[in-house]
Amino acid sequence: MQRIPPALAFLLLLALLATPFASPLSPGSFSLTRMEVAITVYPDGTAHGVETMRLLMNNTQAVQLYQNTMQSNDLSTWVSQTGIGDLRVHVNPASVAVSNLQVRSQSPDNCNSIMGICFATLVLEYDIRPFSADKSGIVALDDYKPRTTRYTLMPAALLLPRSSSGDILLSTQATLRLILPTDATNIRFSQLPNNLLNETSRFRYDPQQGYFGSERTFTWTDQTLSKFSLIFDREAPLEGEILGYFSRMQAAVFQSAFSWQGLALLLVAAILLVSVVWIHQMHLQ
Repeated sequence: MQRIPPALAFLLLLALLATPFASPLSPGSFSLTRMEVAITVYPDGTAHGVETMRLLMNNTQAVQLYQNTMQSNDLSTWVSQTGIGDLRVHVNPASVAVSNLQVRSQSPDNCNSIMGICFATLVLEYDIRPFSADKSGIVALDDYKPRTTRYTLMPAALLLPRSSSGDILLSTQATLRLILPTDATNIRFSQLPNNLLNETSRFRYDPQQGYFGSERTFTWTDQTLSKFSLIFDREAPLEGEILGYFSRMQAAVFQSAFSWQGLALLLVAAILLVSVVWIHQMHLQ
């Protein structure tokens, strides 16, 4: 029997190892290159989160696995397939209730056929609300004066990388975006957002009196957010307060009218009315 030359045997072994299904994916086949956490705060204190994850696939096997998983809406499946633990919702389930989670995958792009790599975008979308009406959610609400509600961001509700002292650490690849209601006023933040750094000549900011400008979307990246805070107010229109007053008064009248005390008063009033009419008829006769 003819022996296979050692050089040929070595080449055959390399070819076998390079076969796509010869071995499982290596741990570095997927990597997370960029992440943005965008949270829209609503007037009632609930919020909506949209997280955009940028993935790098380092070989053709990873690209194929990504394409095979694109129909999945299950986040745990994506974590299992990619091996990226940071593919998760970045709000704290111990602080807020998360619902209606959707996972949307986009087709691979910016592919390099020679190197066998591709990029792709994964989007997580979900609703955020307090656990109950008397609990704070992503923000705490305080009706601290007539017609005015103060909103205070709860940093503990954010699951972002932190230092040993609890400061939020945002790298150049991580962005936090907060979108406030259009009628937000008296906006104050502990650190100036990145999207305002080059606009300082167009607005005024006073830590005591707040931000004076038209922007209501604020982003932070490549910053250490030490004791991070964001506070803003919303003032209800005067006509809304007037309508609310009359609505409450109307509800109180109906509630009183159909209570036992209200029914008794109505009965007495009816008897008095009948008595007056009867006496009037007697005088006419």
